[in-house]
Amino acid sequence: VFEDMLFGPLNYGMPRPEAEALVDRTLAELNLTHLKNRRNHKLSGGEKRMAAIATILAMEPETIILDEPSNALDPYNRRLVIQTIQALPQTKLIVSHDLDLVWETCTRVLLLTAGRLIADGPAQVLLRDKALLEENRLELPLRFQGA
Repeated sequence: VFEDMLFGPLNYGMPRPEAEALVDRTLAELNLTHLKNRRNHKLSGGEKRMAAIATILAMEPETIILDEPSNALDPYNRRLVIQTIQALPQTKLIVSHDLDLVWETCTRVLLLTAGRLIADGPAQVLLRDKALLEENRLELPLRFQGA
């Protein structure tokens, strides 16, 4: 994990000692220091997802694009990913069918169906619109089902 995380900063021309310090700091901020010397192919799905996020953050991007960040995660790792996304100061673009994750991490939602923009608005409004969601083969976030 450590060597993978170094790849971006080193290729951006950062001196190795500075890149190593940045990677260590990123791992510490995400509470992932226990993964530092692990091999990626030996990580669980959740650990791989968190290591990937850490690798991206080590490149200090202004914007982060996440595609289905909670896909195939157990509840613990899903919660960890959501908490990490919430804490990121960068601009985030999240593509997801996990509307509970969207509710917890996004203020604005763009609803796309078949490549067309169907709706654009506040998450708190669009994610409560049962008719709109059902018309687009989605369901209300779990927090609103049965309400």
